Amino acid sequence: IEAEGHEVALHAWNHRLWQDHLWEMSRRDVQREIDSMYEAYRRILAREPQGAGAPGWMVSSISLEAQDRLNLKYASDTRMGSPFIATLDGKTFKTVQIPSNQPCIEELIGLEGVTEETLIPRQISALKKNDLNVMPVHAEVEGITYLAHFERFLQETRSMGYTCQRMIDAAGKLTRS
Repeated sequence: IEAEGHEVALHAWNHRLWQDHLWEMSRRDVQREIDSMYEAYRRILAREPQGAGAPGWMVSSISLEAQDRLNLKYASDTRMGSPFIATLDGKTFKTVQIPSNQPCIEELIGLEGVTEETLIPRQISALKKNDLNVMPVHAEVEGITYLAHFERFLQETRSMGYTCQRMIDAAGKLTRS
């Protein structure tokens, strides 16, 4: 994946546990999940991760603290809005958050008026010109079931002047201010 120019970032050790039970997890449990995915990443890719995205966009002050200790360049743990520095439970964290601010296909399918024919126009209508548009993509959705739609979406948006970039490259263009 990296050899083709894509970025590989941290996501989860146990996606379902994190997404469904983060708020019940102890500090030790959260740290164990973070450490497990971090060590697997380092073992497989032989380098430090630079970014992360929380399963289900679920975070807590405990998870953000643990994430800060990884010295990541960015995290994409939230939805909607522009990049920011998170403050939660009276604590300010250091890892810049780059929100996923666009709907993904699985969020749109099933909404009133969204069909296979209207899916791409609906996605395009959500884009903000001259802004950082971050669309979450899933291997099993955009990469398999809706691959043809995703490829067409990319083709159409490129013809409109939009470009794609890796999250780490977008993070490198941000300033702390």
